[in-house]
Amino acid sequence: MSYILHIETSAKRCSVAISKNNTLAGSEGITSEDYVHAEMLHVLVGDLLTNLNLQMSDLNAVSVSRGPGSYTGLRIGVSAAKGYCYTLGIPLISVDTTSVIAHHASTLSPESTRIIAMIDARRMEVYCGIFEKQGKRISHDQAIIVDEKFMAEYDQADTVFAGDGAGKVNLLNARHAAVHCFTPSAEMMVNNVWERFHEATFENIASFEPYYLKDYLPGITKKTLV
Repeated sequence: MSYILHIETSAKRCSVAISKNNTLAGSEGITSEDYVHAEMLHVLVGDLLTNLNLQMSDLNAVSVSRGPGSYTGLRIGVSAAKGYCYTLGIPLISVDTTSVIAHHASTLSPESTRIIAMIDARRMEVYCGIFEKQGKRISHDQAIIVDEKFMAEYDQADTVFAGDGAGKVNLLNARHAAVHCFTPSAEMMVNNVWERFHEATFENIASFEPYYLKDYLPGITKKTLV
């Protein structure tokens, strides 16, 4: 029996979950425009453990959403995950935030053959990745502007726009694609993480860093998907 703690802090919702093997055991979360992650993350973890009658020592691994997303949120989540793993001597697992979004979207629109995972950035900008059915990645994450050119290429009947940035396509009158607006949460990480845990795909706790994306693409204001 393996208990895994999941941490998702890439957006305005700060959430944690615990899975027993590949099944969700419980979750806690809070959404705030003020990004209360630093104040609430450890409180949420403590409350969740108490509700499930578990101790920190019962955990077999910790997973964290690595980004892209909010710089501050990612930094807080990754720092906490690394601290737990180092203290408890258990492995660290990371998953791409867009992959988590795509996997969840595939359950909402199983008929779609292309999923565009979209993380809200600023104005009409999103962090975006393209996936095939069932969440198989076919493009790297990129920072793009949602505009008429983007819509002309991707607003197709076989496509679903998903994530907390997906609402921006409605501002440009999406007509053909399905649109699912939701904020990524720790509950959505369970299946992605279980595969990595089962395969022993772990991170180096000392060197692991969040994937900020924009830090590695300075000055970009518009980019199209490839």
